[in-house]
Amino acid sequence: MEAAGVSVGEVVEATAGRLQADHPAALDAELLGCELKQELARRNGGAWASVASDPHPPLAAWPKAGGLDLALDDEHGRAFAIVDVRCGEDELRTSGRGAGHGALAVAEDQAAVAFQIAAAPADVWERRDRGARMFESRFWSADALLDHCAEDFEDENGGGPAALPFDWRVVELREAPFQVGGERWMLRATQIGAAGEQTASVAEALERGGGGDALRPEGLEVSGGSGAGLQFAVSWTGGGLNLERRIWGFEEHERRQRESSSRVEPDDAAWQTFWRRVDELDVWEWAANYEPPMRVSDGYGWQAYLAGPGRRCESTGYMAFPTSQRSGPRATWDVFLLAMDGLAGRVRLS
Repeated sequence: MEAAGVSVGEVVEATAGRLQADHPAALDAELLGCELKQELARRNGGAWASVASDPHPPLAAWPKAGGLDLALDDEHGRAFAIVDVRCGEDELRTSGRGAGHGALAVAEDQAAVAFQIAAAPADVWERRDRGARMFESRFWSADALLDHCAEDFEDENGGGPAALPFDWRVVELREAPFQVGGERWMLRATQIGAAGEQTASVAEALERGGGGDALRPEGLEVSGGSGAGLQFAVSWTGGGLNLERRIWGFEEHERRQRESSSRVEPDDAAWQTFWRRVDELDVWEWAANYEPPMRVSDGYGWQAYLAGPGRRCESTGYMAFPTSQRSGPRATWDVFLLAMDGLAGRVRLS
């Protein structure tokens, strides 16, 4: 998963080895940054710059790049790689800001790849406090991060990014033990990769409250079906999803209808998964109406209305469906129904 030419895992092991051999009585971010910078330059070449102290033209024009400690330019003057360096328990606790900066830089193509490297006592890592969890492989969303460490972003002078990608992935690269003043320490590294280019305002998300209500839609109504089979309708009202299903069939040679209804209240994780799939399917770009070249009777019709902060989809179709970058027309609608199915409690919608 590491970017070509930036072997951060090897850098972490080598740096921990040097620190172990040197037996430092104390360790701070400046010393750790110098050690990492030397090892990165030795293994990867190029002029690694300490953003805080060295003039760095590609980064100087980035109003959102505060908090990044090391950067390597590519041949076009862009930052090929950026590294957020943290040392000690206090700095580890606020590593959510660094992760946000890195994810945003990759999402906005300010850098090709972003890493986080942190050193802290082994018992701090073992407690898995909020900062330590940033160094575990997982998917994050803007709302999930703000739920996890809102205090890191609420301080206007805290150096946090003004925006965050809708979602991104963190992958553990390496961990290496060493000692500082006879105490067990651990050096860990992750790679940060944004899943898309869409971003959300941190200020607006904090005002909404991060997760919880921030993940709930302003409106959601989805329905579909045909006259000869299953018909369904899902709507969001009063903090829950209402589901109605009708199935037409024949019993004893007579056409009859069976109906069922239910209500569910999806949790934050379910909403995060759903919104990620909505973005993947380009739902916000769906046209207002889809129709086939030739009209047929007893076909499949559908409607989709979704509304969130600053975004809205109102789309209908009859025997015709939207497409996405990842799948063709009917497949896009089927995958969307699978996402709705997961949100509504694993009931069959198709």
